[in-house]
Order: sequence, then structure tokens, then C-alpha cells
Amino acid sequence: MRYLATGIPDAVFDGEYVVLRIPSGNSTLEIALDPGQHCQLGVRALQEASVEAFDSRAKGGAKILEFSRDRKAPC
Repeated sequence: MRYLATGIPDAVFDGEYVVLRIPSGNSTLEIALDPGQHCQLGVRALQEASVEAFDSRAKGGAKILEFSRDRKAPC
């Protein structure tokens, strides 16, 4: 099941867990991670996925111009 984030996510430490809160419509999705390895792996996974998404969108929207060896400099 997927929930679309409709606001800016934040995270807090509640004394036991790091809680990631993601607004979605009229509710908030909360994910509790232990502050050790799970939290670090979660951060790494988010970073890697966001880089992959950025690269994918950049490549998909980029126009590729063909290079011509015969083209002369404008000056």
C-alpha cells in the first residue's frame, strides 16, 4: 500500500525510537525506527533512492544534442 506525502516529513526522537512522520492527506503516517542500525540504513536507502529518482528524471527530460565535428566555434 502506498501513501502520497502531502506535506513536509519530519523526524523526532521520542526517547526510545526515531519517529519519521509523513503527512498524507488528513492523517500522518508514522514509522518508528531504532536509533541505531535501522535508522542509519533507512537514511541511506532514502538517499540512494532520491539520487536514483533525480538521475532518472534528469535523463528522461534532457535533450540530447548531436555533436558535429564539422561545427565551428561561434567566435
